[in-house]
Amino acid sequence: LLFTLQFTSMIGFPVYISISPVGLGPAWMQYLGATMAAMTFVVSGYANFNTIVVAGMMGFLGWLAFSVGMLLPIGEVFAYFLAGFVSAFVAMLITRSMNAPSVAVIGGAILPLVPGLRLYWALMQTLGTVNNPPDTAAGLATLATAIAIALAIASGASLGGFLGRPTNERLRKLPVTAKNLRFSRH
Repeated sequence: LLFTLQFTSMIGFPVYISISPVGLGPAWMQYLGATMAAMTFVVSGYANFNTIVVAGMMGFLGWLAFSVGMLLPIGEVFAYFLAGFVSAFVAMLITRSMNAPSVAVIGGAILPLVPGLRLYWALMQTLGTVNNPPDTAAGLATLATAIAIALAIASGASLGGFLGRPTNERLRKLPVTAKNLRFSRH
């Protein structure tokens, strides 16, 4: 990245890079983007139709969990943990019945949550740009936040998968009949 930026400047085509955070856009675009990112991730792994659909649903659900987490007084890093947990837990509950590999679905579901842009900001803050001098302290702080977010997503997804699998096994052992599904009037 840095070589390309330097090279374009040397040949007379400097590229301006903003280190200012980018807004997320309207909510419907965020959910659509999370869904599409999860789906295209599993498509790149030659997934079948069921896997693509489930990954899209889990990408949407993960972003919904993140959005709800951001509304709660739990902090940004824990909101990412919550998103990773919810998407992995629910994925473990439904992937077997949908004939979809849980690892692929969870990988697709957490992809929209990955703090790639934040890592980029950390790099640009640390090294500086043509219009912005380097700010090592700000860059390291942004990098620390990105690392915390990545660890939160990974630990949330791991815990969700860890708890989701035995929950799925127990739910599958429950007898399901029409009689069990009726509401009693007692």
